[in-house]
Amino acid sequence: MPPSAGTYDFAVDPDDPNTSYGVIFRNIGDGSSVLDLGCAYGTLGAVLVERRGCSVTGVDLDEDAVAAARDKGLEAHVADLRTTDLDALLGHRRFDRIIVADVLEHLVEPERLLAQAVSLLAEGGAIVASIPNISHIDVQLMLAGDRWDYVPAGLLDRTHLRFYTLPGIRGMARRCGLRLASVEQVRLPPLGTEIWQQEPPPGCPPRMLRVWETLAGHRNPHLTVYQHVVVMEPGGEPTEDAVVEPAAGTLDVVVTTAPGRITRLRDALYSVAALTHPAVTALVVVRGDDPAYVEEVRALTTHLCGLVDIRILVVPGAPHRRAPALNAGLDAARGDFVCLLDDGDVLYPHFASVLAGELTADPRLSAASGGWVHCRGRMETHGFVAETKEVAPGPSAPLDVLLEPDGVHGGSVMYRRADLDAGRVRADETVEALEDWSLLRRLCRWHEVLSVPEPLAEHRTVDGEERTCAGSEAARRRAQAAICESTAELQVVLTEAELRALVGGVERGHVAALSDELAEARRQLEALRASPVLRIYRALRQTGIHRPVRAAYRLARGRRDG
Repeated sequence: MPPSAGTYDFAVDPDDPNTSYGVIFRNIGDGSSVLDLGCAYGTLGAVLVERRGCSVTGVDLDEDAVAAARDKGLEAHVADLRTTDLDALLGHRRFDRIIVADVLEHLVEPERLLAQAVSLLAEGGAIVASIPNISHIDVQLMLAGDRWDYVPAGLLDRTHLRFYTLPGIRGMARRCGLRLASVEQVRLPPLGTEIWQQEPPPGCPPRMLRVWETLAGHRNPHLTVYQHVVVMEPGGEPTEDAVVEPAAGTLDVVVTTAPGRITRLRDALYSVAALTHPAVTALVVVRGDDPAYVEEVRALTTHLCGLVDIRILVVPGAPHRRAPALNAGLDAARGDFVCLLDDGDVLYPHFASVLAGELTADPRLSAASGGWVHCRGRMETHGFVAETKEVAPGPSAPLDVLLEPDGVHGGSVMYRRADLDAGRVRADETVEALEDWSLLRRLCRWHEVLSVPEPLAEHRTVDGEERTCAGSEAARRRAQAAICESTAELQVVLTEAELRALVGGVERGHVAALSDELAEARRQLEALRASPVLRIYRALRQTGIHRPVRAAYRLARGRRDG
């Protein structure tokens, strides 16, 4: 949380990743020589000495704070950062790291201090700065309510003379001959900063939250960023890659829609356009062949031209049947990754960067599932207005999706397309609900899936309106039973592909014999499905113990056959 009002002398928890001091601590190497500009009471410096073995020199205007820093064993100097020649003050020493924590926003000429700091860096040194983010949603909500209230400390500290967003920080660094080597964030949720420690006007937060939903929404990836913590290194022009390292690979977002849902489709496509991933295409699949609605969709995509690449597919048939539309989108996808989104549901800007990053980092994964937020509300002419929100963190264990569909939202899952195509994994077209779950369950039987608890998407429902004409609870129960029946085989025997890999270059007849053995094993498995073995195995899969068990089975099988 923000510091107590009126003081910057507060405890430092170096192990807390969501505080500026915690992030700064991680960016200081063991044994570094450190200059802390605006050291206050020396609390951070004392932790660096104790935990990192650093030598720390502090500078601050407050004589009492400097005295307290000296009491902690630090070398500390009383000096005005606005006017002092730091090079002369410090005896022309050079430092591995220079900390500028919550200082620049208090200065009339912050670039003067940064320029001095650059000259004090040792070879390979860097400046580590924490800077408040003025585009936090709480500030935007205050402005929407015609308010700008200064407080003793925090985002609207009454002594702040400068206000920054990330592009502004990047520009300031560039003008001082610096580049942003890394950017990390401290985040606080809406209504979670010191701004709301004051009593807001009656009825103000709900009204402001509606403004957030309809105007600010999900187009600014830094809405909940309280502070940016940046590492700045001497260098020429900074590149975007120096600040953000986007995951490699292209992403196709399959967005299914049906007549009468053009406003919902607009919300979904705007969220796709706001994704921070560098290469995104939206595949809009229109369920049913209503020519008037197809024209509406074409007009909308023309309006969005330049924001995101869009292709339109039309799938004839009953508009309420989603599975054929999902499969048509998967067949048309050409990206490295693919996700499935309903019209009206939205993706958060960092959805693609988080999940594509996980899939890029671990090629063994075939899919990654994020958490999601269930929003209930109403539709107005300008779009969806949320009235309640409930956070769903997603499956507690990656393979829980095999057992229950309730923890899975199809719009928060990203798939590796090559794995879907290799196994011809598609949604079950015989069901009228839980189509996303049928696809994910089929994939999970044979592939690794990662669960990320962070909410990355919103599932939106309108009060008193079913999402589809087949969206009743009875239809869900029927679909769940049918999907479980069709995907009941467990991963306890080798697949034919694994058999081929084991026998490598042997004759096809040998492969056929082994395939017959596989078929017999599957027939024996049918007899076990009603026994306690199935329940035991499910428990093993939830804990992850099934992996060494299966590895041992493979080893024993190989020795016997060998």
